[in-house]
Amino acid sequence: MPTVAIGFNWKRATALAANVAIISSLALNFFIEIRGIEVPHGIHGGAISLLLSLTLFFGISLLTKPKPLPEEIDAIMDV
Repeated sequence: MPTVAIGFNWKRATALAANVAIISSLALNFFIEIRGIEVPHGIHGGAISLLLSLTLFFGISLLTKPKPLPEEIDAIMDV
């Protein structure tokens, strides 16, 4: 959810970053749940997946060049 919400509102977001973030966090979450791994201090595995997702999303978006937006969309995002 954060990837989609941020992706629609941040001009620097890239499709590659969104795809990598979503796929990797889903894989990690499934791995934690299926294997029954208990994270210390009662932290839910989904929180770890969320942190991974956000880190990858922001990191990859900042390291890759976004495609230029059409003028209409760019104007709407500036509102």
